[in-house]
Amino acid sequence: MKPKTLIIATENAEKHREGIENKTLLQNFCISLCVSLRSLWLLSAFQFPKMPSDIKNWDVLVGRVKGRWDHAKLRIAPFSQAAGRFGQGAVLCVAPEEGARRLLKVRESEWKNGAWICDCDLRTSEEAEALKGADILIDRSMRPELAPGEFYSDQLIGMRVQTENGEDWGEIEEILESSAHETFVTARALIPDVPEWVLRVDGQTRIVTVKSDPGLLR
Repeated sequence: MKPKTLIIATENAEKHREGIENKTLLQNFCISLCVSLRSLWLLSAFQFPKMPSDIKNWDVLVGRVKGRWDHAKLRIAPFSQAAGRFGQGAVLCVAPEEGARRLLKVRESEWKNGAWICDCDLRTSEEAEALKGADILIDRSMRPELAPGEFYSDQLIGMRVQTENGEDWGEIEEILESSAHETFVTARALIPDVPEWVLRVDGQTRIVTVKSDPGLLR
């Protein structure tokens, strides 16, 4: 017959070992769960969300690929100041001079020397180099909402221009850009988009009211 002290020691040891085994199983389960959740997060984080319309219709220019950076990152010159436009998770349409358009999702980015350095999960330097000169586009629906009374240029095309006296100067056919201001072009007039001449823009009626100045007529 074994001494009682030895039996107690053995029993305690067995219980302790059983506790270790249970703890190990729990730790393994937690690790497996964390790995699974991380895998699901990575899968969802870098999958493309449902995008609006066909990318063939994306026509808002927000940047241009200036070249490759490091191994396979893209150096992008931005034409947009919208917050997060080139941030992590941003989805962009790259339209090369030759070849089909494709979607890229930004894994990470940093602002450096006047350009965005974007990791878009490209695999080779050749793949990145081939995109040099490509336009970076988004869909119109992806633009930030503007404050009341503000409009994007393409939203002004087709609006009818009337003077404060009710004279019809035709529809806006084109918008000329310059460093000073934009200019609305109609069949009858050239109207600088400045408060001195553009008095009101009504998005509901799609009427632009301008100052009645003969000097603006073509």
